[in-house]
Amino acid sequence: MYSDDSKNFVIITTSPFPFGCASANLLRHLALGIKKNNNNVEVLLQRGNDFGNEEQFKSRSNYFESIKFSYASFKKRSKYIVLRILDTLFGSIIPTFFILNINVQKKIDYIIIYNEHIYEVLPSIMLSKLLGIKIVRYLVDWMPKEDIQSRLWQFPKWWFYLLYLKKVNLYFNGLIVISNFFKSFYIEKKFPESRIFVLPNLLNLDRFDFVNSSTKKKKVKIGYCGTPSKRDGIKYLLEAFSIICKKNENVKLLIIGDVANKTIIPDLLKIAHQLKIVRKVRFLGRVDNKTIPKLLNSCDVLVLPRPGGRMTEAGFPTKLGEYFASRKPVVATEVGDLKHYLDDMQNVVFSKPSDSIDLADKLDLTIKDDNLSNRIAENGFIWAKENLEYIAKTKDLICFLERL
Repeated sequence: MYSDDSKNFVIITTSPFPFGCASANLLRHLALGIKKNNNNVEVLLQRGNDFGNEEQFKSRSNYFESIKFSYASFKKRSKYIVLRILDTLFGSIIPTFFILNINVQKKIDYIIIYNEHIYEVLPSIMLSKLLGIKIVRYLVDWMPKEDIQSRLWQFPKWWFYLLYLKKVNLYFNGLIVISNFFKSFYIEKKFPESRIFVLPNLLNLDRFDFVNSSTKKKKVKIGYCGTPSKRDGIKYLLEAFSIICKKNENVKLLIIGDVANKTIIPDLLKIAHQLKIVRKVRFLGRVDNKTIPKLLNSCDVLVLPRPGGRMTEAGFPTKLGEYFASRKPVVATEVGDLKHYLDDMQNVVFSKPSDSIDLADKLDLTIKDDNLSNRIAENGFIWAKENLEYIAKTKDLICFLERL
């Protein structure tokens, strides 16, 4: 399984893999990038999940593009609380045996951790230190308190999250972070800058059809793809679209995605009814990953309406790369690292965060100005190709890890 002239990587995660959500897409590209840079990589899923087909769940170990991924516990996440507790318990303990087993075959060079809770990582950190394996964490989210502690009895979860964020992360050999916000945060905590690597996203351009039709459409389609929740700005997008509808008869809005558990589409339909735009909005919900490029390519303008706040300042919209890869003009709120990477009216159209009126104005401008729209689309694609292409960026990451 392992060759003598390559590095050996293990990715340990609570995320689905290889498909299922934005984090699964990110880890899939990370694993593929490691593999295509002539290294060995294996993935361990610490929790069962509800994604994948039945064939995937028939055996304990599976392969994707010759990358082996295994389950630490149940292959599917149960709805029953006792089984969920057992799943979490096994997912916290089994990785140590997994690491020991692989390390007997061939010494592991790097362990990459992508998970949420302190108890899921402590055994792996201690074992990696004992065995002399470099262990790094990939950190992508700054979680708001209400997402972790929605009830009083959940207070320990919030305390453990802060302990993980502010203390335990300092014991990793290195940190891979999604934004410069996180980089600055850990530099202030005296974590060496040389051991922090900023990796906002990874993109496989081969998945997208770059040939756009020049035929003038009867209706202009505005597209959104992601988690259409309040914290991702869906309310501002619907309000902005209602304003646009008063100026433009021939517009429609396509919303792709839903939350992971209970659907919020009925709630969004109520808002659309109140705004009198329900006939012009189509909610697709969660769709298969393979259909995303086609759906994005069917749109004329793509939008990222993220509101202001610490969470968006710390994060990076993972769908941005796919938007750019579709060679469509992108209207995005000016939050987080976007203002450091992109230039307004050159490779993106920026709008003010949490401002539905300004968002409507910028969407309207992009719809009506074909020259601007075409320039934004082409420059955005070039930026994504130069900054997010997964094989090249993973090579940069491997070089960083070799310097640790």
